[in-house]
Amino acid sequence: MKNYNSVFLEEVDYQVLSNIEKIIQKSIPFKNYKSPITYSLEFGFHAENGKIDILIVFNKKFKKFPSSIFSLDNLKVLEFSCENQSFNDLNIELPEEILRLQS
Repeated sequence: MKNYNSVFLEEVDYQVLSNIEKIIQKSIPFKNYKSPITYSLEFGFHAENGKIDILIVFNKKFKKFPSSIFSLDNLKVLEFSCENQSFNDLNIELPEEILRLQS
């Protein structure tokens, strides 16, 4: 486990946050989100047992969707946006597994 902002994360989860942090040039804070999850949560992440389950990132510095997010195997909630760009403009091929996600 690796320490990311005082939260111990599995290596893969740590690397995903570190990569996103480099892109947006700011640290991603841990948030103690409450269930049920509502939309428009604050920028940040939540993790249980070293695995990220909620990730809320929005920033104008994204040029493309960070595909490393797909390696977060415990992710249940993802809110991702880019200023002045639609998702279609991010030029990414989504994996077939994304079709099986449930709300």
